[in-house]
Amino acid sequence: MNFKTAILRARSSGQPLPAFNIVDQASLMGVVEAAREMKRPVIAQVSVRTVQYYGAATLRRMADEALERFGSECFLHLDHCRDDTIIEAACAAHFDGFMIDASDLSYEGNVRRTREWVRQRRTRDVVVEGELGQIHGVEEDISGGADSGGPTLEQCQQFAADTGIDLLGADIGTAHGLYVSPPAVRFSFIEELVARISAGFVIHGGSGLDNKTLNILAGLRVAKINFSTELKIAWGDAVVKAIEKESVPEPLSVLQHAHEIIKNLAVFKLRALDGGGRSL
Repeated sequence: MNFKTAILRARSSGQPLPAFNIVDQASLMGVVEAAREMKRPVIAQVSVRTVQYYGAATLRRMADEALERFGSECFLHLDHCRDDTIIEAACAAHFDGFMIDASDLSYEGNVRRTREWVRQRRTRDVVVEGELGQIHGVEEDISGGADSGGPTLEQCQQFAADTGIDLLGADIGTAHGLYVSPPAVRFSFIEELVARISAGFVIHGGSGLDNKTLNILAGLRVAKINFSTELKIAWGDAVVKAIEKESVPEPLSVLQHAHEIIKNLAVFKLRALDGGGRSL
């Protein structure tokens, strides 16, 4: 099954594809092993900074080796990117998808830039994600703008039609990072938008959303939900716990512990998304 087919199935089944931001082989293996345990496809998502550190080709090899080892379905996707050279490197390395983030431009500029990448990649079966408006908070080096209430249904529908994207992200009340208080998610907006567009809708800022909220979003047939900050915290906690009692840290023990913690977190999120609108 390719990435585009997985997006369509996610929408029809009420089981969104979780996109887990990975930073190394340990977190990647944790995510892929969770996919095998739950018998569900997942997305291993990487930031621009991660691509710059490892190189796109190395990340592709890491993903292929993990998939061969665990026999899972996992798609490699580049997260928020405004750098053409990074997107080109990801495509050359055969990533399954990428997000062109032109949300800092005017509407017309965003459409032109996003549509050009869609045009370039349409015949190569690469998934293209775009964003209208800016998601609040900070994701790596990408920060959201001031609270404007988010784009309207009509604007989102027009943007999806004007660009031809496979996945659309927009401000629906969530934010990158952790929440000080529960966000006011615009569920009715999402429900109506999903019915209006052929692109799959993406929830940015999945970290920190409770199971009830995740379950409702699954029932609304969103296609993709992003988890990043929670994985970073889990990875950091795993490292601390693995070395706190060691006078001489054992690197492999640290990585094995991180692998296990990330796997458990990914399994927890997959279970939360299994209900498709049913109560947990």
